[in-house]
Amino acid sequence: MPGGVLFRSRPRLQQGFDARRGRQCAGRQLPTDRERDIFGCEFRLMLLRFLISMKPYGLYLCGFLFAVCLAEGHPDLDENLKVIPLQNGVNAVDLDGAGTPAVIVLARRDNFNAHSFEVTTIYATLKTSGEDVSEWKIIPAMPKTGKEQLQLVTSGGADCVLHDFRLLTDNVHHSAVLIVADRKFGKNFADKQPVTFDLYRLTRNQEELPGAPALYFKFEKQWKSGKSYADVNDAFQAELGIASGRTPGK
Repeated sequence: MPGGVLFRSRPRLQQGFDARRGRQCAGRQLPTDRERDIFGCEFRLMLLRFLISMKPYGLYLCGFLFAVCLAEGHPDLDENLKVIPLQNGVNAVDLDGAGTPAVIVLARRDNFNAHSFEVTTIYATLKTSGEDVSEWKIIPAMPKTGKEQLQLVTSGGADCVLHDFRLLTDNVHHSAVLIVADRKFGKNFADKQPVTFDLYRLTRNQEELPGAPALYFKFEKQWKSGKSYADVNDAFQAELGIASGRTPGK
C-alpha cells in the first residue's frame, strides 16, 4: 500500500458535527501539544527563570519562545486526509480512494445506564493469490504491543468519552489512517487527563507473510496531547482539528 506524507503545515480538516453528543464536557483547550525532545517546548520553558532575570531583553525573548511553543504545538494532519463519516448501522465506503470496497458496521451495545458504548468492525472484499474469487476479510488494527484488535470500542460516561477513534481516507496516496484516542480514568469520568493518540496506517500484506492479515491497520506512531481533557473528542477537536466522525442515523 503506497504511503504518503502524513504531517504538513497547519490546514484544518473539514469540520463535521457531533450529532451523537450535542454538548461539551469541558472548555475547549488551546492546541499546544508537541514532540517532546530536548530541543522542544519543555526545554525552552525551562529557560524562563533564567531569561526573566535578563531584563529587559530577556523578557522579549521569553515572549518569543512562548509564541514558538504555541505555534509548534501538535502534529497537524496532512490536508489529503478526510474524515470518513460513520453512522449507526452498515456503512459502505471507498476505504482508500483506490476503489477498495469496504463495509464498516457500527452498532451500540446498550447498558441502560450512562455507560452504553459502540462497537465498530471494518471489512473489505479482497482476493489473495490462493483464492479463486474475492471474499470478505476483516481489517484489524495491529497495535505496537498486545493482540490485534478485531473491533474498535468506545467507552465513557454520560458526559465524557474516554476512548474513541477517527477513520480518515487519503485519496491522493490511496491509503487510510486510523487515529485512536484514549484517556486514563483518573479520579472520575470528569477528571481531566492527558490524551494518548495512536496512529495506524492501512497496510496490505503484499508478500502474504504468515500470521499477518491480508489488509490491516499497522501501528505507526504515538503521542500525547499538550493539554489535559475530560473528553477525548475535545482533544480530537483542539489538538488535531477533527470534529466528530459520526453522522445522524436514520
